[in-house]
Order: sequence, then structure tokens, then C-alpha cells
Amino acid sequence: MLKQLTMKALKQWSRTRIPPKSRQLDPDLLRVLDFIQPTISPKDNRHLCGPVMDEEITNAIKSLAHNKAPGPDGLTAEFYQTMWP
Repeated sequence: MLKQLTMKALKQWSRTRIPPKSRQLDPDLLRVLDFIQPTISPKDNRHLCGPVMDEEITNAIKSLAHNKAPGPDGLTAEFYQTMWP
């Protein structure tokens, strides 16, 4: 599964970063994938792939630092902390 995900990421990256004439992925690069070992345990992976609880979101929003640059949506931490139910 990790190899397939890595291949998908490499192909996506090559479509956006490599000129069309040279989009063929180097076979040596592909062989490197055989040596990549997972760094997340199966238990941690199940936890990370599980549902996100409302309490986790609330705690994350409460922990955001004030007076920081807004995120990509243009909204500041103060906005979320004030408007979050």
C-alpha cells in the first residue's frame, strides 16, 4: 500500500514539476521505493485514519496562538476561537 501511495505521489509531482517531454520516472528512483520502510505503526495508522472527534477540533482551535498570520483561508486564530461553538 505504501509503495502504491508513494508512486501516486511521485506521478502527481512529476505532472506538475517536470516538463512533459521528460516525465518518464527514472527506473532507479522507482527501485528506491522498495527500500522505504513504513515509519508509522499499524496501531498509530488506525488511529490517524479514524474519525476526528469534536473535542480534538475544539482543543486544537483553543491551542492556536494569537497574533499570527492568517491561514490560507484568510481567517485568524482569534476568529476561530471566537466563532467556534
